[in-house]
Amino acid sequence: MWKAGDFDAYLEAFVEEYVKPLATRFKGRITCWEITNEPYYQFRDCPEKWVRLLKETYQALKEIDPNCVVVGTCGPPGSMGYSWYRRTFELGSLDYQDAVSSHLYHFGPWVGSRVSLTVRDWMREIRKVMAENGKVVPLWNSETTVTPPSSMYTHPSHTRYVRYHPGESPTDPVEQAQIYFKVLVVHKAEDVKYSFHIFHGGVEYTSHTAEYDETPLAFLAAQASLAKHLEKAEYVGDIELHGDIQACLFRDGKRVILIPPADQFTARDVFDNELPLEGDDSTTDLAVTWESFFLISDTVSVEKLREACARAEVSVHFAEDLATRTAGTFMGDDAGPARRSNWVGFHPIDLAPVANRGFRDETPGDREGGWTDEGENDMRSLPTGEWMINKVPFRILDPEKNAGKSCIVLKGGIQADAPFPEQVSIPVSKRLSKLHFLHTVTWGEKNRAAFRYVIHYTDGFKEEVPVVNQQNIADWWLPADLPNAKLGWEGPNSVREKTRLWHAEHEITHPNGAQATIDRIEIITEGRRSIPVIVAITGVYSN
Repeated sequence: MWKAGDFDAYLEAFVEEYVKPLATRFKGRITCWEITNEPYYQFRDCPEKWVRLLKETYQALKEIDPNCVVVGTCGPPGSMGYSWYRRTFELGSLDYQDAVSSHLYHFGPWVGSRVSLTVRDWMREIRKVMAENGKVVPLWNSETTVTPPSSMYTHPSHTRYVRYHPGESPTDPVEQAQIYFKVLVVHKAEDVKYSFHIFHGGVEYTSHTAEYDETPLAFLAAQASLAKHLEKAEYVGDIELHGDIQACLFRDGKRVILIPPADQFTARDVFDNELPLEGDDSTTDLAVTWESFFLISDTVSVEKLREACARAEVSVHFAEDLATRTAGTFMGDDAGPARRSNWVGFHPIDLAPVANRGFRDETPGDREGGWTDEGENDMRSLPTGEWMINKVPFRILDPEKNAGKSCIVLKGGIQADAPFPEQVSIPVSKRLSKLHFLHTVTWGEKNRAAFRYVIHYTDGFKEEVPVVNQQNIADWWLPADLPNAKLGWEGPNSVREKTRLWHAEHEITHPNGAQATIDRIEIITEGRRSIPVIVAITGVYSN
């Protein structure tokens, strides 16, 4: 309504006809008010209007109930960036909220992903942006979840009632409980209030805390265990053991609680079951895996514990990393192999079913082989696997694992009979807020569109993203300073010292914002001289 009309009139109606009557009716019963849900979708082009709304709402609420807590910002997870925080804080919004809220959804990989440390980095970055604007208020994670939840039922008499959204596949219940445990420990350590996005029960397994029959899910047992041991405890600090071992120390009166290792402790898993310990009165041997656990002592002091951990002998063993050799250069401060933690908040769009060419071509113009059918003028030196490029993870297909196919090449160029399709369609079935593209063109024509991405949503809405030379893409042989894309990778082939891939991004414009589900992405060539090549696409999850 306010976008199509007078914002001043809308704001007056919002405060006078909605905020004030509501706050008056529930004074003393509702003590915390969060101002609008995820405003960075509706107000992303005009944050100053949202700050006005926040200010007037804050003043109205405080006039009615000076002791109420006003929570604002309602920002996205760090995987979507910190622009909303920065823009609204710079406009003075910190003066009109008692706490900053965020929705730190941490979708993505589980075991070994360091997801809890990624969430911790998000919290610290948000606080850093607050500090840059002269005021640090409490930080709340006012909406997040574990999704899709893992059913513990396996018999068909039960599983017929268990329904997952397209493209979703649950993980092991114990694994999910472990990750939930780790994330909650970080919230406790960082003093960030945590609110679970609850749908209790029902057959649609999304953000649920219970099975379809109301049986609590496994991760709730981990939450109960944390409440038992940490609810009244205070965070003391991290214990330095090894760069790949996270150990958080808490104290509850005389009791010290370490997650995970120390000596002279009793051990309990995340479900509060007792665990066996090996050792004697002076030492304890611990095998630390991806599974967290409590170590609890009523006799060891914090000082003694720190001394013992400083003397600890730590031996860490990892599976051999095969991705150690690279050709060329991936771009960005964090360029290199992508860890599982880098995928938190991101989703790799699967190009494997529609990839039609490999990176290597032997004979030019024979309508066989790979790349753009130009012989050794190909992309065989491009490393495959998962890589960080400009702080975004991309999955580059290995042709040996996909029937020789690793990229999408569309019709174009000087060969009229080139064996390339005019378009492809890629299934998605995800709620994504942004798309990152790793692509290039050969035979690029300056300032002419080479192809377009057409994003189709499940409700019939669609949007087009034109890909124009010298705007959001450039010829792979030529250096360029593009207004709407970054250099993604640069490396040699047999005939050229430097070839290039470009990294462009697109923020979705669907009016429903986070609720919009992308059904598929079509990629359509313009059929001109430029030959479009798409190497990878990464989505950013919506909340």
